[in-house]
Amino acid sequence: MARIVNSHLGIPIGKMGDIVFKRRNKKIFSQFAAEKYKETTSERVIKNRGLFGEVMVFSNFINRSPVIKYIWRKRKDMPGKATNMRIFKQNHPHIKSKGISSRCRILPYNLQIYEAAIGLTVDSLTFSFKNSHKGVVPESYNDFKSPFLFIAIIHMEEPVNEKVKHKMMNIKLEEMLLSGKLSDSGFTHFTFNTAKKTFKIIKDYNKIIVYPAVISFDEYKQPYKWAECGGLYVKGADRVNDPPPKPDPVQEAGVSIEIECR
Repeated sequence: MARIVNSHLGIPIGKMGDIVFKRRNKKIFSQFAAEKYKETTSERVIKNRGLFGEVMVFSNFINRSPVIKYIWRKRKDMPGKATNMRIFKQNHPHIKSKGISSRCRILPYNLQIYEAAIGLTVDSLTFSFKNSHKGVVPESYNDFKSPFLFIAIIHMEEPVNEKVKHKMMNIKLEEMLLSGKLSDSGFTHFTFNTAKKTFKIIKDYNKIIVYPAVISFDEYKQPYKWAECGGLYVKGADRVNDPPPKPDPVQEAGVSIEIECR
């Protein structure tokens, strides 16, 4: 970038040919204008941009939870500095191939949940799970005690018709349980305390995934351990990646005769 000094022809501002003049702190600078960007028509590139946007929106929404953000910040072993980028990098490989699916995670890997299930109606959301495998509770659950924070991220896409205002919706639920314990012999059931018709919007979408989690807090009221299982489908299924179409042959079978004379 060049700087203009002692101009006797006034103060140049704006574009002149391929040169752009800019004023910063009473100083005039010039630079070549950027070439016009030619928008791509490649379906593969356009699809990748769309998926990139999806994973960023999804990651940023998850990152709004102060507790989830705190957990990601404490995981120094995870790549990236910003917490939303750590969420992005963990989920990007899955979203790149399948879009937002049950393979995505809202928290780093920690404790495992078994036989998880979601019950979602227009009035309520219930999270059911086991912390035991074949009747045996792992030792890692020995100090997994209340208070608990139950979290559920609801992701909705594929509107039922064109009248639906938003192509994609995300809802976050968080509720603290100050006392109680998980069942060691069967299912633990937790129903969020929500009003009737809270989830009436689920009727507007053909694909709904719920990402549940339960977090245990220590004596200093800091997240200590957590358990989650990825996403659970309430409606819909993973996206199907159609194979790329076979290119048309350069030349169909048959006789070809070509003559040139000079």
